Amino acid sequence: MDVREYARAKFELAAIMRSAWMGLDADPNVVRVSRDFFARLAEDRFNVVVVGRFNRGKTSLMNAMLATTRLPVGVVPLTSVITTVAYGSTEVAVIEYRKRHFPDRIDLGKLSEYITERGNPGNVRGVTNAHIELPSELLLRGFHFIDTPGLGSSVLENTLTTESFLPEADAVVLVTSFDGALSEEELRVLHRTAPTLRPTFIVVNKSDMVSPEQREEALLHIRTQVSAVCETRMPPVFSVSARTALAARVEGDAGKWQESGVASFEQELTRFLLDEKQSVFLLQMCSRAAVALDAMENVVAERERLAALSARVRKGDGQATTSAAIGGEPTAAGPRFHSCRICRQIESAMYTFLCRYQYDLIAADDARKRLADHWGLCDLHTWQYESVASPRGVCIGYAGLIERHAARLRRIIRSGRERGDVAGPAPQCDLCAAYSESEREITKGIADGLNARSAELRRYPELCLPHLGLLAEMVERDDVLTALLSMEASMLEDAAEDMHRYVLKFDALRRPLLSADEEGAARHALAVLAGKDGLCIPGRHPHDHHVGTHECSGDRGAAS
Repeated sequence: MDVREYARAKFELAAIMRSAWMGLDADPNVVRVSRDFFARLAEDRFNVVVVGRFNRGKTSLMNAMLATTRLPVGVVPLTSVITTVAYGSTEVAVIEYRKRHFPDRIDLGKLSEYITERGNPGNVRGVTNAHIELPSELLLRGFHFIDTPGLGSSVLENTLTTESFLPEADAVVLVTSFDGALSEEELRVLHRTAPTLRPTFIVVNKSDMVSPEQREEALLHIRTQVSAVCETRMPPVFSVSARTALAARVEGDAGKWQESGVASFEQELTRFLLDEKQSVFLLQMCSRAAVALDAMENVVAERERLAALSARVRKGDGQATTSAAIGGEPTAAGPRFHSCRICRQIESAMYTFLCRYQYDLIAADDARKRLADHWGLCDLHTWQYESVASPRGVCIGYAGLIERHAARLRRIIRSGRERGDVAGPAPQCDLCAAYSESEREITKGIADGLNARSAELRRYPELCLPHLGLLAEMVERDDVLTALLSMEASMLEDAAEDMHRYVLKFDALRRPLLSADEEGAARHALAVLAGKDGLCIPGRHPHDHHVGTHECSGDRGAAS
């Protein structure tokens, strides 16, 4: 079971119980039990507490793993502030204070003013916690990194704050370095964690500063020290260079990333998250669901689905795992769909066209005659025209068309024609024609760029499905098309996960936990299926479905 499969299993479990509880929401006890169940699923998190002496490179290691340079580092000891790094759609920092009820949301670039000794000497601001949100794939999958104050600094409170936070850890990452053996304070952390059997990972940083021989000698000494403390469970020891790893992230150098040693550490941490933490959690929640279903009637289908899910989780438990966040790939979160790139450019082109069009209807007889000869615009574009035109401009531009419709109805009266002609001819919409032309030009420009690439497609172009189909017809290179479709498929999978997370957190009454991507999941999903709201995709023009769209356009007009 990998990280994505784990998320899908959790969402499936929520769907099973949502189906079982459907229709029972009038029972207060059912409401309480269901909300508690969903809350447990929604709040599933994995606290990784990072500890070590100051200037060991704790924050540099986190920067490398999260593919960022935004967490402040320095040789001056940090203040006694616990810094939690979790997933968020955009970068932000939330600062909590000792004597204030309401936190501050600050730009991440100002974080050092609150959590470093230089920016906040002696913690005169009274900061207790800093909560940072970053768009990192590693964080999206459940990790919460807690960066603790440095041990053994001149600020005694730093050590006390770190040691008091250890009980909150699901796993402890002890960061030391090759420029000094394990300190007394770092060994004391091991003494505290060893009896609890809490998983501990020892990371020895700055491997790039010593020779291979010095490295092996130091690692042997450290393992000897650790084995004397941790007799029942020897923590794994990793030799890393956070500086090399971060450079590899910036350069996109997969080979250098592997050589840094951080890749191996991250892979083992991810394996532990899945095999020893999340699988156990998921099985516990399945057992809890089974107890709830046993007390209910008419849930045979739900029991069968739960049994199949439990079997699948047990089968995957303990197997080797892979993660999208390990290997040579960056840990920045995958692409999220917000709006189609082609739709955005068409919208801009159409707005420019509309502004010129409404002016021409005022200033040029030919433009007004063409509008009347073409029987106006389609319903959708009629109201888009109205949104940029003035009442005076509409009266000047459309009076001739209205008069032509009046004359047409008079002719029907005189000739006794059937009533089917009353609605009039379908408009030959100039804006639909302009849309189609803009769409072809914009899509062809993107396709030409893709066809000319000498390297792989690396950046997701963000496309709705209708425009993906159009672009695919113009892309000549099979490798580029394959990469394009793969990126779109990954984006759709992530979009579906955002939707599942939204429902789970909503049902759990945990809306404050929602990220911006999850908040917008519903609208983004519709936009990827149907394109930009208010744009007219060829093949779906309003006049192709005249009756239904007429009502819709009328609603638009009322709203306008």
